Amino acid sequence: MNNNFDVALKHALTNEFCWLDDFENPYAEYAFSPQFETSMNAIILKAENNYISVGKRRIRKTLLVAIIALLALVITGCAVAVHYIVEWNEEQNDAQGTLDVVFQLDGENSSHSNNITLPKTPDGYTITEKYDDELSCTMVYSDPEGNQIIYSHYNNIENLSTSIDNEDATFEEATINGSKGYTYSKEGVNALYWASGHYFYELQGTCDMNILWKMAESMIDSR
Repeated sequence: MNNNFDVALKHALTNEFCWLDDFENPYAEYAFSPQFETSMNAIILKAENNYISVGKRRIRKTLLVAIIALLALVITGCAVAVHYIVEWNEEQNDAQGTLDVVFQLDGENSSHSNNITLPKTPDGYTITEKYDDELSCTMVYSDPEGNQIIYSHYNNIENLSTSIDNEDATFEEATINGSKGYTYSKEGVNALYWASGHYFYELQGTCDMNILWKMAESMIDSR
């Protein structure tokens, strides 16, 4: 396997990027000032650990990782998925009675995927409304007694900030489908909130909390 990577990497650098060697530099004869040279040497020393030598070339380690991941896809025929570790940057907003959250993602190679599996419709409920676009999805489930459950997910979580009402509520941190989240109960409304991959999920309704837990668990194949 290592030999295959070496050969493929050498081929990529020699053949696919050889045009860099032939690129005509109109500033080849330009002489930089001594002050500029000194500053650049200092920057290069600081950045030394961010580069790696491959043959006669020096490339960024991050680019090398990307190339190796692509080669793994070509050689093995298997996709290398990225699983995101979601960090909740939280601040309690007592004035508004909310938990204000800004999400941050850290990626790592994983066999997990980030495809969405929508929750199963609970017994006795039907889907009465649905709104769906590339950034979010909302579905409303209703039963004959007038109870409603609202499911939502939001994409591109790193650009998302949200405020969760927790004033005078039973509000507890919980692990939902293996990810950090919260449970909420207030005035007959129950809810689950959690983040996984690059999605933020909400399940809330005028129903028993166990129904929401079962709906969330039915989505576990999406991770």
